[in-house]
Amino acid sequence: MTPADVILAAVVLLLLAAVSAGMSHIVSKYTDIGFLEPFMVTLVAAVVFIVANYKDSAAKFTEQLTEDRDVLSTVFSLTALFTVLTAGQCVLVLIGFFTVYGVMAMFAKRCTGTLTRVEMPEGKKIRFAYYTIGGQEYQCAIGGVSKKLKLENEYKVRLSRLQNKVYDRSAVMSCFVGAGIIWIAAALFVIPLIFMEYLP
Repeated sequence: MTPADVILAAVVLLLLAAVSAGMSHIVSKYTDIGFLEPFMVTLVAAVVFIVANYKDSAAKFTEQLTEDRDVLSTVFSLTALFTVLTAGQCVLVLIGFFTVYGVMAMFAKRCTGTLTRVEMPEGKKIRFAYYTIGGQEYQCAIGGVSKKLKLENEYKVRLSRLQNKVYDRSAVMSCFVGAGIIWIAAALFVIPLIFMEYLP
């Protein structure tokens, strides 16, 4: 690889790593999955794949090194694949999360709740709103509190008996906007892969 190729590959890897880290941060923010867990899952899956296909993997790796005679290009390719797989995994998790929660919000019962407190539960990285309905307090299903909300005011919410949580307007918007953005991101991620086979 020429110095220009190395710089270009490094920039691409940094961008891919930033995308993977950003997606992992969003996953850790909205779900109970930690920031490093998507990376660990990808690493474990890669190790399992290599061990299960040891002879084939070793032969292909040796063949590629022999053909390219360039360790850097092989390392860059493997690192890029690792970051892309991690980002793809995060996209799938977020698609599932926002889609399932969006469906839950659609079928939740409409009612009026009083905003009693706003706090960050233990182990979470985002603040949640708590509403009292009929003398019982419920946590909002999705974190993130609008600055327009005022304590002790009444708001229209959706109560999910299945989750024993509520969806306020902010949570419902997060579900549908989040699902839309992630589905578009997934499409932008997959469509180029589909058309790659038609490239010369």
